[in-house]
Amino acid sequence: LAKMASGTDGNIISYDASGNPVAVATGSAGQVLTSAGAGAPPTFAAASSGLTLIKTQTVSSNVSSVDFVNGTGGCVIDSTYEYYIVRFSGVRFNALGGIAGRIGTSGGFISASDYHQNEASLLSNGNAWVLNQEETKNSFRVSDRRYTATTAGFSVNGEVRFYNMSSTSLYKGYWMEAVGFGNSASEVSYIVGSGMLEDNTSKGSANDRIQFLPLSASSIASGSFTLYGVKK
Repeated sequence: LAKMASGTDGNIISYDASGNPVAVATGSAGQVLTSAGAGAPPTFAAASSGLTLIKTQTVSSNVSSVDFVNGTGGCVIDSTYEYYIVRFSGVRFNALGGIAGRIGTSGGFISASDYHQNEASLLSNGNAWVLNQEETKNSFRVSDRRYTATTAGFSVNGEVRFYNMSSTSLYKGYWMEAVGFGNSASEVSYIVGSGMLEDNTSKGSANDRIQFLPLSASSIASGSFTLYGVKK
């Protein structure tokens, strides 16, 4: 092929050496462009492994939560992927706050006191690591509660991985890491943790939704949240 050009959404138009279109390859969400061999136009095929971008949500004004729900707005949270990753960046709040998270079933987000978490946090002000264990919480903590609205430039950034979401026999687990700032521009906040949702209803049901909500503050004011799926 001499060149390639994208067509309408989900299509790739191929050209021969003279610049004439020779074929149109049609794809859909979750597929990748694959070579069909020398002299043949490319085709789309299902991604066999690796990280697949599913959906990005960008917050530009105060919202009470950011939700990813299977089947809503092109979101996929089902047995298609082995586990899921949400990466967030530039997240700010309308007051002193941080990020909390929940997962849930088709019945809604689980807010019962069944989230269990171990975490370690560190501030770059000379303090030692702080270890914390939280049991029977109604959500899990993703980031530290630090100033983001009252000081220009402050934000929270990081990612959370979600495991066993489609299982009907295993408890749901998560691993998270976040960085931000403390009470001054010279005080960096770092937190890493993991936990389980030990909810028997959840264990026996596939979880199909992920929610991020403010910790202490009342609203998420801005930032970007992107959901990825990971295949075996």
